[in-house]
Amino acid sequence: MSVVMTDEEAAAFLAGYPTVTIATINPSGVPLLAPMRYVSKGLELYFHTPGNTQKVKNLRRDARMTAQVEDGVEYLELRVVILIGKATEITDEAEIAWFRQAIKDKYSGQRPDMKKLPKATQEHYAVPFITFKLTPTKVKSWANAKLKKPRA
Repeated sequence: MSVVMTDEEAAAFLAGYPTVTIATINPSGVPLLAPMRYVSKGLELYFHTPGNTQKVKNLRRDARMTAQVEDGVEYLELRVVILIGKATEITDEAEIAWFRQAIKDKYSGQRPDMKKLPKATQEHYAVPFITFKLTPTKVKSWANAKLKKPRA
């Protein structure tokens, strides 16, 4: 019995979770891991980040990246989707507008009032954001609940 999710199951799983961990490649070759808010369109994953971050520098230098969304505590609850591919910086205004609306809809009411945050935090987020799309060339997934034997 395979625990691998179908593409449809993996896409539905991605759509239902708030945080993805992405890995980009630092200049030293050491991975940089970062939790991100995201939206997905099927198995494609979109995220944005301030333009002055190491993630942006890494992806502009080397677009290869990995993204992972996971869930579960008990062994038979464990589920994960891992996307391996290349990130594309999105510059198309229509696609950026779609992303901004989708991220707003997904996280409505979860963002704090920026004016109430410390000045350093406000300055960090006051720079232009860069939007990326990860198009996977490889998808790994599992849903350990598929190991459960049906009751007779």
